Amino acid sequence: MPPPKLRENIDAHTAFKRIAWECLSQLQDNQEIVLHGTDVVEGVHQMRVALRRLRAAFSLFRKVLERENIVTLLAEVNWLTDTLGKARDIDVFVTQTLPAVTIDFKNHSGLQKLHNKALNVQIKAYKDVRATLSSQRYHHFLQTLANWLENESWRKNTQNPKHNNVLDTAITALERRYHQLCQCGKHLSRMHPERRHAARIAAKKLRYTAEFFTSLYPSVKSRAFIRNLSQLQNHLGILNDIATIENLLHQLIGSSTDESLNEALHIIVGWNACNAISSLGKTDKAWKTFISKKPFWR
Repeated sequence: MPPPKLRENIDAHTAFKRIAWECLSQLQDNQEIVLHGTDVVEGVHQMRVALRRLRAAFSLFRKVLERENIVTLLAEVNWLTDTLGKARDIDVFVTQTLPAVTIDFKNHSGLQKLHNKALNVQIKAYKDVRATLSSQRYHHFLQTLANWLENESWRKNTQNPKHNNVLDTAITALERRYHQLCQCGKHLSRMHPERRHAARIAAKKLRYTAEFFTSLYPSVKSRAFIRNLSQLQNHLGILNDIATIENLLHQLIGSSTDESLNEALHIIVGWNACNAISSLGKTDKAWKTFISKKPFWR
């Protein structure tokens, strides 16, 4: 999605409204792909990204919005994100992990059985997602959010109607997110997976923030920063997928005594271990590249 077009002279209320509308548009555009299109995998992914970006916008502009004004909307965003997340996890396994592993084990019966099990789970996940997108609750959420944005309802309910302009908001938010990533981003290859997960979340939040406000700054510098940050986030995402996949594997296989399935489990666990070692080195390199560059807003 192209970044929202913001100008330095607008206030934070107007900036939030434009950003949130853009997130809502991204959600609804991909909704049709999930319901009626052919690339459901990408549609699910983009809907989930839209919801995460919307949640990030709520967080960035929380002083403008005040929490009591967004509690109900956030609950619905989290509900949708969880539903889409289950489909996304199985999508990654089916479309990325299994094809990479089976290159070296093309005729392994256990991997074939595992693939069939995963496809059944994927079909069920898509059925749940489509039921959610066809539900009254989902359409009520869309209507409520659209009305809330159009009428700028948070202005009526906030106790502090006057706030900084968008540039002040952007600088404060970017500095805070950048500091958070720097705090948890050191020694990525040696830290515990839970701490590395926190670094991935911090990178993702900084990327969303940078993309929201990139139109306020020279494009060459902001694009380079976002490109380096995206590389770091992608490598951290691969490491997170490895942890997610191992949990998913045990759910798929369960307590099965099928020797070929259990062999497939060990094959993927071993492949994950090799992939993790490679990804850790790439992550450290991406971190050094990212941290060596001056942030575009300074």
